[in-house]
Amino acid sequence: MVLRSVQEADGVWTSLGILASETSIARCASRITECLSGRRWHHVSVESPSFDDVAIAYFSRDVFAKSGWDRGSESRKLVDAANRAGRLDWMQLFSAGADHPAYRDLRTRGVSLTTASGASAEPVALTAFTGMLMLSRGFIATLRAQSERRWLDVSQLEQPADLSTQTALVIGTGPVGIEIGRLCRAVGMTTIALRRSDAACADFENTLAYTRLGEVLPAADWIFVACPLTATTFHLLDRAALAIVKPGASIINVSRGAVVEESALIDALAARRLAGAYLDVFATEPLDKTSPLWDLPNVILTPHFAARSSGLDSRVDAIFLENLSRWTNRRPLLNSVPLGPI
Repeated sequence: MVLRSVQEADGVWTSLGILASETSIARCASRITECLSGRRWHHVSVESPSFDDVAIAYFSRDVFAKSGWDRGSESRKLVDAANRAGRLDWMQLFSAGADHPAYRDLRTRGVSLTTASGASAEPVALTAFTGMLMLSRGFIATLRAQSERRWLDVSQLEQPADLSTQTALVIGTGPVGIEIGRLCRAVGMTTIALRRSDAACADFENTLAYTRLGEVLPAADWIFVACPLTATTFHLLDRAALAIVKPGASIINVSRGAVVEESALIDALAARRLAGAYLDVFATEPLDKTSPLWDLPNVILTPHFAARSSGLDSRVDAIFLENLSRWTNRRPLLNSVPLGPI
């Protein structure tokens, strides 16, 4: 996407305002000047009295890490400031998706959003793969026994199937999905990809469009959810879809909770139509304390932490700075989000 011109009424901006955290500016300041080819710029914080001179916003991970989307959080303050910046042209996000309702007004008014897709692909894929290994090897039972100081009689556990005899269905072939496919192939699994089209994709033996979900669900031992949340993927795995999964299959979701119909997932897990699930994302976060998911003995839950890694900030910064250089030189930006509603 090539952005519209950002100018004052009497010509070019004298100094570009960049809305961002002090932490991210401290990391990136020298490179920002470089990427702007010497153009003058200044930092604008969420505490600034005015946002009239803001052309660019950087929603970095350190902002979100403080308190997520809680009321009054730094995330809310930054997005609110962006909404008040009447001449904001572009905002870089730290996340791989832009489906949060907080971005709705920005999208509606035509502000260009770019994501950090790819920055967290390796840690997210490794987390998903670890979830599969833990379910496959019976770690839920062994960890419960450890917490009770009880030596587990392994004859009580099912014999784990050899992964090389099993099939992994990966829904979504962005950077995370592709990395999951590569890891599954590395241990000899058959891999099937589900995506918007049936065009062939590396590391998958077969690739099908979303519309053919019903054809592949009965064949999958492991269902990895790694797609963005869109109108097409909302409740893609609904009650009807979960009713036709292969008996004994398991689900791993590191995407968005709303891709799976949560009430239907709970019922399928409770009835053991699904053998298990590893869930890092949920329809509502934090997960409500009353959710049955907490107590299901065949479920591993983590608090939307799959992307965490020590190198993530620098990888997201690199995408922001590359896009800043592209923005300066009127070139298409990486990871642009289509305008309009999700």
